[in-house]
Amino acid sequence: MLLRAPVIGLTGVVLMAVGAGLVVGHAGVWRTTLDERRGQDFRIFLTSVRHAREGRSLYTPVHVRHRTTGAPVTGPPNLNLPHTMLPLMPLAALPIGTALAVWVGTNVLAMLTATRLALRALAWRRVPLLAALAIVVYLLAWAPAAAFSLTAQISLLLMLPVVLGWLAARRGRSRTAGVWVGLAAAVKPFLLLFVPYWVIRRQWQALVAAMGSGGLLVLAGVVVFGAGEYVAWLRQLPEVSWAGHYLNASWHGLVRRAFGVSDYAPVANLPGVMAPLGIAGAIAIGVVTLRVAARDTTARLEPVARVDSDWSLLLLAALLMSPLGWSYYLWLALWPVVAVVAHAQPWRRRAPRDLLLLIGLGGWLWWGRMTYWGQPHPLATIVCASMYTWALLALWAWVLAERSAR
Repeated sequence: MLLRAPVIGLTGVVLMAVGAGLVVGHAGVWRTTLDERRGQDFRIFLTSVRHAREGRSLYTPVHVRHRTTGAPVTGPPNLNLPHTMLPLMPLAALPIGTALAVWVGTNVLAMLTATRLALRALAWRRVPLLAALAIVVYLLAWAPAAAFSLTAQISLLLMLPVVLGWLAARRGRSRTAGVWVGLAAAVKPFLLLFVPYWVIRRQWQALVAAMGSGGLLVLAGVVVFGAGEYVAWLRQLPEVSWAGHYLNASWHGLVRRAFGVSDYAPVANLPGVMAPLGIAGAIAIGVVTLRVAARDTTARLEPVARVDSDWSLLLLAALLMSPLGWSYYLWLALWPVVAVVAHAQPWRRRAPRDLLLLIGLGGWLWWGRMTYWGQPHPLATIVCASMYTWALLALWAWVLAERSAR
Protein backbone atom coordinates (compact mmCIF):
# COMPACT_ATOMS: atom_id res chain seq x y z
CA MET A 1 0.00 0.00 0.00
CA LEU A 2 2.87 2.38 0.78
CA LEU A 3 4.32 1.90 -2.69
CA ARG A 4 1.03 2.34 -4.54
CA ALA A 5 0.99 6.14 -4.66
CA PRO A 6 4.64 6.52 -5.81
CA VAL A 7 4.20 3.82 -8.46
CA ILE A 8 1.01 5.44 -9.79
CA GLY A 9 2.69 8.86 -9.79
CA LEU A 10 5.78 7.56 -11.58
CA THR A 11 3.64 5.76 -14.14
CA GLY A 12 1.71 8.97 -14.80
CA VAL A 13 4.92 10.94 -15.28
CA VAL A 14 6.28 8.33 -17.70
CA LEU A 15 3.02 8.31 -19.68
CA MET A 16 3.00 12.11 -19.92
CA ALA A 17 6.63 12.10 -21.07
CA VAL A 18 5.89 9.48 -23.72
CA GLY A 19 2.79 11.38 -24.80
CA ALA A 20 4.75 14.62 -25.13
CA GLY A 21 7.37 12.83 -27.20
CA LEU A 22 4.67 11.43 -29.46
CA VAL A 23 3.14 14.88 -29.98
CA VAL A 24 6.56 16.22 -30.97
CA GLY A 25 6.95 13.26 -33.32
CA HIS A 26 3.59 13.94 -34.97
CA ALA A 27 4.57 17.59 -35.40
CA GLY A 28 7.72 16.46 -37.18
CA VAL A 29 5.72 14.20 -39.46
CA TRP A 30 3.40 17.11 -40.26
CA ARG A 31 6.34 19.29 -41.23
CA THR A 32 7.65 16.52 -43.46
CA THR A 33 4.20 16.05 -45.00
CA LEU A 34 3.88 19.74 -45.82
CA ASP A 35 7.47 20.68 -46.73
CA GLU A 36 9.07 17.58 -48.25
CA ARG A 37 6.04 15.64 -49.45
CA ARG A 38 4.06 18.73 -50.56
CA GLY A 39 0.95 17.66 -48.63
CA GLN A 40 1.12 13.94 -49.58
CA ASP A 41 -2.38 12.57 -50.34
CA PHE A 42 -4.05 15.89 -49.52
CA ARG A 43 -2.06 17.59 -52.27
CA ILE A 44 -3.54 15.14 -54.76
CA PHE A 45 -7.07 15.93 -53.55
CA LEU A 46 -6.50 19.70 -53.60
CA THR A 47 -4.91 19.64 -57.06
CA SER A 48 -7.85 17.59 -58.34
CA VAL A 49 -10.45 20.13 -57.22
CA ARG A 50 -8.30 22.94 -58.62
CA HIS A 51 -8.37 21.14 -61.96
CA ALA A 52 -12.15 20.96 -61.71
CA ARG A 53 -12.41 24.71 -61.02
CA GLU A 54 -10.29 25.30 -64.13
CA GLY A 55 -12.66 23.24 -66.24
CA ARG A 56 -10.44 20.17 -66.42
CA SER A 57 -11.12 16.65 -65.21
CA LEU A 58 -10.73 15.76 -61.55
CA TYR A 59 -8.52 12.93 -62.72
CA THR A 60 -6.09 14.94 -64.81
CA PRO A 61 -2.64 13.54 -63.94
CA VAL A 62 -0.96 15.41 -61.10
CA HIS A 63 2.63 16.37 -61.89
CA VAL A 64 5.14 16.64 -59.04
CA ARG A 65 8.89 16.93 -58.72
CA HIS A 66 11.01 13.93 -57.82
CA ARG A 67 12.27 14.14 -54.23
CA THR A 68 15.92 13.61 -55.12
CA THR A 69 16.40 14.67 -58.76
CA GLY A 70 13.82 17.45 -58.87
CA ALA A 71 12.67 16.28 -62.30
CA PRO A 72 8.91 16.53 -63.04
CA VAL A 73 7.11 13.19 -62.73
CA THR A 74 3.50 12.05 -62.74
CA GLY A 75 2.21 11.55 -59.21
CA PRO A 76 -0.22 8.89 -57.98
CA PRO A 77 -3.79 9.24 -59.27
CA ASN A 78 -6.72 10.44 -57.20
CA LEU A 79 -8.63 7.28 -56.24
CA ASN A 80 -11.53 9.05 -54.55
CA LEU A 81 -14.98 9.14 -56.15
CA PRO A 82 -16.01 12.53 -57.60
CA HIS A 83 -18.58 13.35 -54.91
CA THR A 84 -15.90 12.82 -52.25
CA MET A 85 -14.23 15.98 -53.57
CA LEU A 86 -17.24 18.19 -52.81
CA PRO A 87 -16.11 19.19 -49.26
CA LEU A 88 -12.73 20.22 -50.68
CA MET A 89 -14.09 22.66 -53.26
CA PRO A 90 -14.05 25.68 -50.86
CA LEU A 91 -10.37 24.99 -50.12
CA ALA A 92 -9.23 25.11 -53.74
CA ALA A 93 -8.53 28.86 -53.69
CA LEU A 94 -6.39 28.68 -50.54
CA PRO A 95 -2.60 28.15 -50.38
CA ILE A 96 -1.81 24.52 -49.70
CA GLY A 97 -0.53 25.21 -46.17
CA THR A 98 -3.71 27.05 -45.18
CA ALA A 99 -5.93 24.49 -46.91
CA LEU A 100 -4.13 21.64 -45.16
CA ALA A 101 -4.54 23.33 -41.76
CA VAL A 102 -8.28 23.81 -42.33
CA TRP A 103 -8.64 20.24 -43.57
CA VAL A 104 -6.75 18.70 -40.67
CA GLY A 105 -8.61 20.88 -38.16
CA THR A 106 -11.95 19.76 -39.61
CA ASN A 107 -10.91 16.11 -39.46
CA VAL A 108 -9.69 16.37 -35.86
CA LEU A 109 -12.87 18.20 -34.83
CA ALA A 110 -14.96 15.40 -36.39
CA MET A 111 -12.91 12.79 -34.52
CA LEU A 112 -13.25 14.61 -31.20
CA THR A 113 -17.00 15.00 -31.72
CA ALA A 114 -17.36 11.31 -32.50
CA THR A 115 -15.30 10.47 -29.42
CA ARG A 116 -17.41 12.68 -27.16
CA LEU A 117 -20.63 11.10 -28.45
CA ALA A 118 -19.22 7.59 -28.03
CA LEU A 119 -18.03 8.23 -24.48
CA ARG A 120 -21.42 9.66 -23.56
CA ALA A 121 -23.19 6.60 -25.02
CA LEU A 122 -20.84 4.23 -23.19
CA ALA A 123 -21.46 6.17 -19.95
CA TRP A 124 -17.76 6.38 -19.13
CA ARG A 125 -18.01 9.14 -16.56
CA ARG A 126 -15.54 7.81 -14.02
CA VAL A 127 -12.59 6.49 -15.98
CA PRO A 128 -9.48 6.52 -13.74
CA LEU A 129 -7.13 9.32 -14.72
CA LEU A 130 -4.20 6.94 -15.24
CA ALA A 131 -6.28 4.67 -17.48
CA ALA A 132 -7.52 7.64 -19.52
CA LEU A 133 -3.95 8.89 -19.90
CA ALA A 134 -2.78 5.45 -21.05
CA ILE A 135 -5.56 5.31 -23.66
CA VAL A 136 -4.64 8.76 -25.01
CA VAL A 137 -0.96 7.81 -25.24
CA TYR A 138 -1.85 4.57 -27.01
CA LEU A 139 -4.00 6.41 -29.57
CA LEU A 140 -1.14 8.83 -30.20
CA ALA A 141 1.25 5.90 -30.66
CA TRP A 142 -0.85 3.52 -32.76
CA ALA A 143 -0.30 3.27 -36.49
CA PRO A 144 -3.59 4.86 -37.68
CA ALA A 145 -2.61 8.13 -35.98
CA ALA A 146 0.79 8.22 -37.66
CA ALA A 147 -0.79 7.23 -40.98
CA PHE A 148 -3.19 10.17 -40.78
CA SER A 149 -0.35 12.56 -39.90
CA LEU A 150 1.55 11.29 -42.93
CA THR A 151 -1.27 11.40 -45.47
CA ALA A 152 -3.96 13.85 -44.20
CA GLN A 153 -6.58 11.44 -45.49
CA ILE A 154 -10.35 11.66 -44.97
CA SER A 155 -10.49 8.92 -42.32
CA LEU A 156 -11.11 11.10 -39.24
CA LEU A 157 -13.84 13.06 -41.01
CA LEU A 158 -15.47 9.79 -42.08
CA MET A 159 -15.32 8.56 -38.48
CA LEU A 160 -18.17 10.89 -37.47
CA PRO A 161 -20.96 9.47 -39.71
CA VAL A 162 -19.85 5.91 -38.91
CA VAL A 163 -20.04 6.58 -35.16
CA LEU A 164 -23.39 8.34 -35.58
CA GLY A 165 -24.70 5.32 -37.48
CA TRP A 166 -23.41 2.93 -34.81
CA LEU A 167 -24.98 4.95 -32.00
CA ALA A 168 -28.29 5.10 -33.89
CA ALA A 169 -28.23 1.31 -34.30
CA ARG A 170 -27.60 0.94 -30.56
CA ARG A 171 -30.80 2.91 -29.94
CA GLY A 172 -32.76 0.75 -32.37
CA ARG A 173 -33.03 3.51 -34.99
CA SER A 174 -32.17 1.45 -38.05
CA ARG A 175 -33.36 4.06 -40.54
CA THR A 176 -31.09 6.74 -39.07
CA ALA A 177 -28.22 4.25 -38.98
CA GLY A 178 -28.81 3.52 -42.66
CA VAL A 179 -28.68 7.21 -43.56
CA TRP A 180 -25.29 7.68 -41.94
CA VAL A 181 -23.80 4.46 -43.27
CA GLY A 182 -25.11 5.27 -46.76
CA LEU A 183 -23.25 8.58 -46.74
CA ALA A 184 -20.06 6.94 -45.48
CA ALA A 185 -20.31 4.03 -47.95
CA ALA A 186 -20.77 6.45 -50.86
CA VAL A 187 -17.39 7.92 -49.89
CA LYS A 188 -15.67 4.58 -49.17
CA PRO A 189 -17.43 1.67 -50.91
CA PHE A 190 -15.84 -1.01 -48.72
CA LEU A 191 -18.54 -0.09 -46.17
CA LEU A 192 -21.10 -1.65 -48.53
CA LEU A 193 -20.54 -4.84 -46.53
CA PHE A 194 -23.43 -3.52 -44.43
CA VAL A 195 -25.81 -4.14 -47.37
CA PRO A 196 -25.80 -7.97 -47.23
CA TYR A 197 -25.86 -7.73 -43.42
CA TRP A 198 -29.07 -5.70 -43.54
CA VAL A 199 -30.55 -8.08 -46.10
CA ILE A 200 -29.80 -11.11 -43.94
CA ARG A 201 -31.12 -9.35 -40.85
CA ARG A 202 -34.13 -8.09 -42.85
CA GLN A 203 -33.48 -4.54 -41.77
CA TRP A 204 -35.16 -3.06 -44.83
CA GLN A 205 -35.53 0.44 -43.42
CA ALA A 206 -31.76 0.72 -42.93
CA LEU A 207 -31.13 -0.59 -46.45
CA VAL A 208 -33.57 1.81 -48.13
CA ALA A 209 -32.29 4.76 -46.08
CA ALA A 210 -28.69 3.95 -47.02
CA MET A 211 -29.57 3.72 -50.70
CA GLY A 212 -31.34 7.07 -50.46
CA SER A 213 -28.60 9.02 -48.66
CA GLY A 214 -25.78 7.47 -50.68
CA GLY A 215 -27.69 8.00 -53.91
CA LEU A 216 -28.26 11.68 -53.13
CA LEU A 217 -24.54 12.18 -52.51
CA VAL A 218 -23.69 10.51 -55.82
CA LEU A 219 -26.33 12.63 -57.56
CA ALA A 220 -24.72 15.75 -56.12
CA GLY A 221 -21.40 14.61 -57.58
CA VAL A 222 -23.00 14.06 -61.00
CA VAL A 223 -24.61 17.50 -60.94
CA VAL A 224 -21.41 19.32 -59.93
CA PHE A 225 -18.78 17.33 -61.85
CA GLY A 226 -20.72 15.42 -64.52
CA ALA A 227 -21.30 11.72 -65.11
CA GLY A 228 -18.15 11.48 -67.22
CA GLU A 229 -16.00 11.92 -64.12
CA TYR A 230 -17.29 8.64 -62.75
CA VAL A 231 -16.18 6.91 -65.95
CA ALA A 232 -12.78 8.59 -65.61
CA TRP A 233 -12.55 7.35 -62.02
CA LEU A 234 -13.21 3.77 -63.13
CA ARG A 235 -10.62 3.95 -65.91
CA GLN A 236 -7.78 4.90 -63.58
CA LEU A 237 -8.35 2.18 -60.97
CA PRO A 238 -6.10 -0.35 -62.78
CA GLU A 239 -3.22 2.10 -62.37
CA VAL A 240 -2.89 1.30 -58.65
CA SER A 241 0.58 -0.18 -58.16
CA TRP A 242 1.23 0.47 -54.47
CA ALA A 243 -1.12 -2.06 -52.84
CA GLY A 244 1.91 -3.80 -51.31
CA HIS A 245 2.75 -0.80 -49.12
CA TYR A 246 3.05 -1.66 -45.43
CA LEU A 247 0.20 0.74 -44.57
CA ASN A 248 -2.16 -1.54 -46.49
CA ALA A 249 -3.49 -3.76 -43.69
CA SER A 250 -5.87 -5.76 -45.87
CA TRP A 251 -5.64 -9.41 -46.84
CA HIS A 252 -4.90 -8.27 -50.41
CA GLY A 253 -1.96 -6.23 -49.12
CA LEU A 254 -0.45 -9.31 -47.50
CA VAL A 255 -0.94 -11.33 -50.69
CA ARG A 256 0.62 -8.57 -52.79
CA ARG A 257 3.68 -8.35 -50.55
CA ALA A 258 4.07 -12.14 -50.58
CA PHE A 259 3.66 -12.79 -54.32
CA GLY A 260 4.00 -9.47 -56.16
CA VAL A 261 6.28 -6.49 -56.59
CA SER A 262 6.73 -4.25 -53.55
CA ASP A 263 9.50 -2.80 -51.39
CA TYR A 264 9.94 -6.20 -49.74
CA ALA A 265 11.36 -9.55 -50.77
CA PRO A 266 8.48 -11.76 -52.01
CA VAL A 267 7.94 -15.36 -51.05
CA ALA A 268 7.69 -16.06 -54.77
CA ASN A 269 7.12 -13.89 -57.82
CA LEU A 270 3.71 -15.27 -58.80
CA PRO A 271 1.56 -12.38 -60.03
CA GLY A 272 -0.98 -14.81 -61.44
CA VAL A 273 -2.02 -16.06 -58.00
CA MET A 274 -2.52 -12.65 -56.40
CA ALA A 275 -6.02 -11.93 -57.70
CA PRO A 276 -7.48 -15.44 -57.10
CA LEU A 277 -5.91 -15.74 -53.65
CA GLY A 278 -6.92 -12.23 -52.68
CA ILE A 279 -10.51 -12.69 -53.83
CA ALA A 280 -10.81 -16.12 -52.21
CA GLY A 281 -9.54 -14.80 -48.88
CA ALA A 282 -11.83 -11.78 -49.00
CA ILE A 283 -14.87 -13.96 -49.76
CA ALA A 284 -14.00 -16.30 -46.89
CA ILE A 285 -13.69 -13.38 -44.45
CA GLY A 286 -16.98 -11.93 -45.66
CA VAL A 287 -18.86 -15.23 -45.41
CA VAL A 288 -17.62 -15.95 -41.89
CA THR A 289 -18.42 -12.40 -40.77
CA LEU A 290 -21.94 -12.36 -42.17
CA ARG A 291 -22.70 -15.85 -40.87
CA VAL A 292 -21.66 -14.95 -37.34
CA ALA A 293 -23.32 -11.53 -37.41
CA ALA A 294 -26.57 -13.02 -38.71
CA ARG A 295 -26.69 -15.79 -36.12
CA ASP A 296 -29.62 -15.44 -33.72
CA THR A 297 -27.99 -14.79 -30.35
CA THR A 298 -30.59 -12.47 -28.89
CA ALA A 299 -31.25 -14.86 -26.02
CA ARG A 300 -27.59 -14.82 -24.96
CA LEU A 301 -26.47 -11.34 -25.97
CA GLU A 302 -28.04 -8.05 -24.97
CA PRO A 303 -29.26 -5.95 -27.94
CA VAL A 304 -26.70 -3.19 -27.37
CA ALA A 305 -23.85 -5.69 -26.99
CA ARG A 306 -24.98 -7.40 -30.17
CA VAL A 307 -24.90 -4.15 -32.13
CA ASP A 308 -21.39 -3.42 -30.83
CA SER A 309 -20.25 -6.90 -31.85
CA ASP A 310 -21.90 -6.78 -35.27
CA TRP A 311 -20.51 -3.37 -36.16
CA SER A 312 -17.02 -4.29 -34.96
CA LEU A 313 -17.04 -7.44 -37.10
CA LEU A 314 -18.38 -5.65 -40.16
CA LEU A 315 -15.99 -2.70 -39.99
CA LEU A 316 -12.91 -4.85 -39.36
CA ALA A 317 -13.92 -7.35 -42.05
CA ALA A 318 -14.56 -4.55 -44.55
CA LEU A 319 -10.98 -3.34 -44.12
CA LEU A 320 -9.62 -6.87 -44.44
CA MET A 321 -11.64 -7.50 -47.61
CA SER A 322 -10.92 -4.21 -49.37
CA PRO A 323 -7.93 -4.29 -51.74
CA LEU A 324 -6.90 -0.93 -50.26
CA GLY A 325 -7.67 -1.36 -46.58
CA TRP A 326 -5.28 1.32 -45.40
CA SER A 327 -4.45 1.44 -41.72
CA TYR A 328 -5.77 4.99 -41.24
CA TYR A 329 -9.31 3.66 -41.78
CA LEU A 330 -9.10 1.69 -38.54
CA TRP A 331 -10.32 4.87 -36.85
CA LEU A 332 -13.77 3.96 -38.18
CA ALA A 333 -13.90 0.80 -36.06
CA LEU A 334 -12.33 2.29 -32.94
CA TRP A 335 -15.36 2.89 -30.74
CA PRO A 336 -17.41 -0.20 -31.63
CA VAL A 337 -14.33 -2.32 -30.84
CA VAL A 338 -13.75 -0.39 -27.60
CA ALA A 339 -17.37 -1.11 -26.65
CA VAL A 340 -16.86 -4.85 -27.23
CA VAL A 341 -13.72 -4.76 -25.07
CA ALA A 342 -15.68 -2.93 -22.36
CA HIS A 343 -18.38 -5.63 -22.44
CA ALA A 344 -15.78 -8.42 -22.28
CA GLN A 345 -13.59 -6.87 -19.55
CA PRO A 346 -10.59 -9.07 -20.41
CA TRP A 347 -8.60 -7.56 -17.54
CA ARG A 348 -10.85 -9.44 -15.09
CA ARG A 349 -10.23 -12.94 -16.47
CA ARG A 350 -7.71 -15.29 -18.02
CA ALA A 351 -8.94 -16.53 -21.38
CA PRO A 352 -6.68 -17.90 -24.16
CA ARG A 353 -8.63 -15.94 -26.78
CA ASP A 354 -7.41 -12.69 -25.22
CA LEU A 355 -3.98 -13.39 -26.69
CA LEU A 356 -5.58 -12.39 -29.99
CA LEU A 357 -6.60 -9.09 -28.45
CA LEU A 358 -3.05 -8.55 -27.19
CA ILE A 359 -1.70 -9.12 -30.72
CA GLY A 360 -4.46 -7.02 -32.21
CA LEU A 361 -3.63 -4.04 -29.99
CA GLY A 362 0.14 -4.45 -29.81
CA GLY A 363 0.60 -4.92 -33.55
CA TRP A 364 -0.54 -1.35 -34.23
CA LEU A 365 2.46 -0.03 -32.29
CA TRP A 366 4.75 -1.30 -35.06
CA TRP A 367 6.78 1.49 -36.65
CA GLY A 368 7.23 2.00 -40.36
CA ARG A 369 10.97 1.38 -40.22
CA MET A 370 10.38 -1.87 -38.37
CA THR A 371 8.61 -3.24 -41.45
CA TYR A 372 12.04 -3.45 -43.10
CA TRP A 373 13.55 -5.61 -40.37
CA GLY A 374 15.07 -8.80 -41.79
CA GLN A 375 14.98 -7.67 -45.41
CA PRO A 376 15.55 -9.06 -47.91
CA HIS A 377 13.94 -12.28 -46.63
CA PRO A 378 10.50 -13.71 -47.46
CA LEU A 379 9.74 -14.59 -43.83
CA ALA A 380 10.46 -11.02 -42.78
CA THR A 381 8.02 -9.85 -45.46
CA ILE A 382 5.28 -12.12 -44.12
CA VAL A 383 5.88 -11.17 -40.47
CA CYS A 384 7.50 -7.74 -40.10
CA ALA A 385 6.29 -6.02 -43.27
CA SER A 386 2.74 -7.33 -42.76
CA MET A 387 2.37 -6.65 -39.04
CA TYR A 388 -0.65 -4.38 -39.54
CA THR A 389 -2.46 -7.12 -41.46
CA TRP A 390 -1.84 -9.58 -38.64
CA ALA A 391 -2.99 -7.02 -36.08
CA LEU A 392 -6.21 -6.43 -38.04
CA LEU A 393 -6.78 -10.17 -38.46
CA ALA A 394 -6.17 -10.73 -34.75
CA LEU A 395 -8.68 -8.04 -33.74
CA TRP A 396 -11.29 -9.50 -36.11
CA ALA A 397 -10.62 -13.05 -34.84
CA TRP A 398 -10.85 -11.89 -31.22
CA VAL A 399 -14.26 -10.29 -31.78
CA LEU A 400 -15.38 -13.52 -33.46
CA ALA A 401 -14.09 -15.61 -30.56
CA GLU A 402 -15.65 -13.28 -27.99
CA ARG A 403 -18.98 -13.42 -29.83
CA SER A 404 -18.92 -17.23 -29.86
CA ALA A 405 -17.96 -17.40 -26.20
CA ARG A 406 -20.77 -15.06 -25.16
